[in-house]
Amino acid sequence: MSVKVVFEFTHTEDGIDVKHEVVDGGKGGCVCEVAIATVAINEVRNGVAAVSQVVKGDPAFYGYARTSGVH
Repeated sequence: MSVKVVFEFTHTEDGIDVKHEVVDGGKGGCVCEVAIATVAINEVRNGVAAVSQVVKGDPAFYGYARTSGVH
């Protein structure tokens, strides 16, 4: 049994959008695996929120990130 967590990150004008999907490994996930996946999702979302706050707090970086071709 196993589960996999897939994340998609998109930088928007409002910050960094995080989408996630928990993918079953094909034989079902046990409660422990789903619990660990849930904790991982929360930790990633908290980390992204912290990074987003730092980026928004630095006008030079935020302006660069918004105008560069990679976003």
